[in-house]
Amino acid sequence: MEIIDLSLLPVMCALCFTVFQINCACTVNYDINSCHLLLSLNGTISGDHCSKAESMDLDYTFRNLQTFPGNLCDFPFIKLIRLSDNLLTGIPSLSCLPNLEVLELSRNKISSLRKASLIHNRNLGYVDLSYNLITYIETGVLELSTFHTIILKGNFLMSLDVRDFAIVRPFCLMDFSYNNLQVLVNNYKWTVNKSVSYSGGFIDATYNNIQELPNWKKVGFPNLSDVGKIIYFGIDIRYNPITCDCRLAEPLVYFKPLTKHIDRTYFYMSCQNPPALKGSLIINFLDGDRISELVCDYTGTPLCPRGCSCVKTPRYSSAGETQLTFTLSINCSQSKIQRLPHILPEINEIEFYLHGSFIAHIKEEHYLPRVSVMELSNLPSFEHGALGKLKRLKEFSTSRKAQFYGIPREFSCFDPCIFLQKQDFIVNCTCSHRWMYEWLVTRNGNCSTGFAFKCMVGISAEKIITYIPHMDCQEKSNNSIYILLFNCSFLGICVAVFAAAVYRYKYEIRLIYRTSRACKRPSSQSVLDQDCVVFVSYDGENQDLHSWILKSLEPFLILKGFHVFLPTRDLTLGSVRSDETAWQISVSRFYIVHLSDNYLNEDSLYTYKEWTCIWESYLADSRKRLLVINYDLIGPADTSCNKMKSFLHAGDVVSFSKGENLMFSKISKTLR
Repeated sequence: MEIIDLSLLPVMCALCFTVFQINCACTVNYDINSCHLLLSLNGTISGDHCSKAESMDLDYTFRNLQTFPGNLCDFPFIKLIRLSDNLLTGIPSLSCLPNLEVLELSRNKISSLRKASLIHNRNLGYVDLSYNLITYIETGVLELSTFHTIILKGNFLMSLDVRDFAIVRPFCLMDFSYNNLQVLVNNYKWTVNKSVSYSGGFIDATYNNIQELPNWKKVGFPNLSDVGKIIYFGIDIRYNPITCDCRLAEPLVYFKPLTKHIDRTYFYMSCQNPPALKGSLIINFLDGDRISELVCDYTGTPLCPRGCSCVKTPRYSSAGETQLTFTLSINCSQSKIQRLPHILPEINEIEFYLHGSFIAHIKEEHYLPRVSVMELSNLPSFEHGALGKLKRLKEFSTSRKAQFYGIPREFSCFDPCIFLQKQDFIVNCTCSHRWMYEWLVTRNGNCSTGFAFKCMVGISAEKIITYIPHMDCQEKSNNSIYILLFNCSFLGICVAVFAAAVYRYKYEIRLIYRTSRACKRPSSQSVLDQDCVVFVSYDGENQDLHSWILKSLEPFLILKGFHVFLPTRDLTLGSVRSDETAWQISVSRFYIVHLSDNYLNEDSLYTYKEWTCIWESYLADSRKRLLVINYDLIGPADTSCNKMKSFLHAGDVVSFSKGENLMFSKISKTLR
């Protein structure tokens, strides 16, 4: 009788016993007195010569067998079936063979493995299904079977259910090598049983397509500590295209103590991606501060502002090398963004590097309590309540030019050292900066960085705490001078304030004046019926907005009896866009403008001209109606266009975040 190649089993058995404390029978015992059954050409077993035998085996290899013998159940004493190198496409129920111990079906054409095939054979210990065409394993087959060894090497599996991975009973080997495994799934919402001991065994998943570790919460381990329930499993995932990024850091650090006490070959996995880390051993990232090399780059994704780079980095926390802090570094230098993003992912700390940006005002965003670094070109104003949320701020730096005027007094809630992490803070000191001296003395402004707040003195600088006390800031009282200044200045101030108010709100005044005029129809009628045309102006590069207009807004307007004109679609081919657009705006009665981030940018020449024409046409004819849909929630302070600022203050505006029902209701009321 041919001997099965089970050279790995003694090794696995020793591993089970010495490392995982599993007492499992890893070898297959063959009965040398077993009777060999014969298989005829018509696929029927002939066993008259074995009628009195208590141990039988069926060995039929390289014979082009396509189905299992029909009279297989007539021989319940079969202990071994070897039908390798045939053309079998499936495995029937073998429950009629209670004595079956070994099943070898390698190199056939079997495409799936189902429960009915194996789970009823309580003595089945060794199963070889290597080099078949298996793409599907029914959940529960491996969990409910009794094998100690199953070979699924060289198939086409892409996923494995966690129920067939985290098996309670001990086993010796599950070989999934040379498949296409990518993910561990949890199709039946399995959860680890904390009161049960998972004995474990060795799982060989080498030479697959595993790129990352599973999300432990999604596969039934609510906490990373729960993964310790499978601590006695030996899992070899070497020779896979592992991506070494921040998702690998937390489990790597958590199980760091284990690597100090147990050294196994399969611990030495290497990175395939990113290219900069290719070939690096994963275990070596526990050396020194190398854990910070495992970064996740979100640049170019919806989680990162346009024109910025966003990198998530793990770092050891102050608690030592047992806990990690994840930091998201957002670098928008030279991106010319005008506001902080509204939405950012949940993370421990956030760092903003915004040199070269044009942020003048910071709103009260939900993530401000997690911001630790802010580098800005200037000192912005803060929305009420926003400054107080920066409780974790460790570094606040700005340009030399912005330092010239000092810091606003409301910043005194911070520790002075957060302004001194990169360089000295040099101020053109006046008597109005005396509070900074008191602030520095009270808060002990001597920082470990060695930098300090200084006053500009000619071409040199002197520390504030030594310079300001010697400034002559006594107030000289002269009542006649004050009365004269007051009388002379009051009238001028009133005139200046009035003139400034008129100039500042000139567009709002024009809007109010427009609504007070009587309706006057144009003297001439255009070719199009201006009472029915809605000119829709928007940034055509914004694909999401473009899709919403075509799928939702246009059908609604058509249903209401309007004609819709979209410049990106309806302009005459070959026409001069600016002339054609201006003419169409002049004959349209209704305008809907979608205000997005890039709508009024200097680079958006077409939409900027559209807005200018719409504005002038709207003011010239009191019958026309204009509605602005605020797609990106832009406030008056976020735009440099004074006309748009005025309309956001005094015009018909609806926020896109209100939802379609409210937006369509506002459209119906405006375009009437």
